[in-house]
Amino acid sequence: MLMVHADYRGNRIGEHILRGLEELCDTSKFYVTTNLSNHRMQRVLSRLGYRPAGYIHELDPDDPEMVFVRDIDRT
Repeated sequence: MLMVHADYRGNRIGEHILRGLEELCDTSKFYVTTNLSNHRMQRVLSRLGYRPAGYIHELDPDDPEMVFVRDIDRT
């Protein structure tokens, strides 16, 4: 779970962490989830090139988990 303290949001810290995790990934795809209500994270993921890949219902009542995926270039 990735969370950035409210005092530090907007400084692209989450983006840097995600990029670091992508570097550690040894597969061609990287998946991330966030709640449907978390518009800020959805904007971050979109900016980084992630695309919607589906939903998981019933994890949080009335707030589905959105699944995002990004292709990782391993060349």
